[in-house]
Amino acid sequence: MSNPNSAASKELQRLKAKVPASFKASDFNAYKDENKKVLSALLEISNNKCAYCESRIAGSSQVDIEHYRPKGKVEESQDHPGYWWLAMKWENLLPSCMHCNQSRSFVQTTHGMTEEEYREALEKNQRESRGKVARFPTIDGFWETNVDANPDTSEQPYLINPAVTDPKGMFDWDISQDMIVTMKGIDPAGRGRKTIEILGFSRSFYAEDLGYHMQALKRMRDRIRNNMEAMRISVNLDTNLTLTGKIYGAMESLKELTLEDTSYSAVSEKFYNMMEAEVGSFMDSLPDIDPA
Repeated sequence: MSNPNSAASKELQRLKAKVPASFKASDFNAYKDENKKVLSALLEISNNKCAYCESRIAGSSQVDIEHYRPKGKVEESQDHPGYWWLAMKWENLLPSCMHCNQSRSFVQTTHGMTEEEYREALEKNQRESRGKVARFPTIDGFWETNVDANPDTSEQPYLINPAVTDPKGMFDWDISQDMIVTMKGIDPAGRGRKTIEILGFSRSFYAEDLGYHMQALKRMRDRIRNNMEAMRISVNLDTNLTLTGKIYGAMESLKELTLEDTSYSAVSEKFYNMMEAEVGSFMDSLPDIDPA
């Protein structure tokens, strides 16, 4: 799309000629190329996951090419025309599931919510709308309008762009429940909290999906703990060597779920780090066994 003779470059020139007139959705087409090469490239970069929530985007799933900085307007600034000059720029495009990108209504969860509280919320069916659409709040209330400036350096957006900012350290998950996993933002600037609010990471079925994922992780944890317990009471060196192999083999399997091409790798990494510390502490506590 960076070729000066490309459809994207030509579209940018047409948009520049139209300013300051208002834009219509039909004005932006270059990123929707006929052969879906742009979408395919974005999905390859994101490992076929939603760039925001890390949900797997299957072949039959509906996916949006999301403009991180909204192209036609900014919800929080009535005077801003939208980042029309970035509509066809690679650095402003992300693959997003429709639940994160579009306005949709869901039962909401809160961090630390118990399963009983969650069931009550489902029964009441009190829904709230969430979704990115044209939302783009900034920390200091400034939105760039200079087409020659770099907004990544001049702006302070609340919404985390995972292609620019590593979201690790901005979220935490409550994994104590069996049915759901809830999230909260933990960074001092409040970007994690605001990202959860904008994209609807508190939506009920997303918390359930994370819960199903966590159940699989906990089954692996239980196998590791069972082998550690067997090792704790064993006095046979060969048995302990076998159990050690099983423990570290399971840890390797767990580590594979933290790789970037897997769904929900961030919460998997938190779980893996927790288990790595538990296994390390256990191994350090074991007494030596006389091989005789």
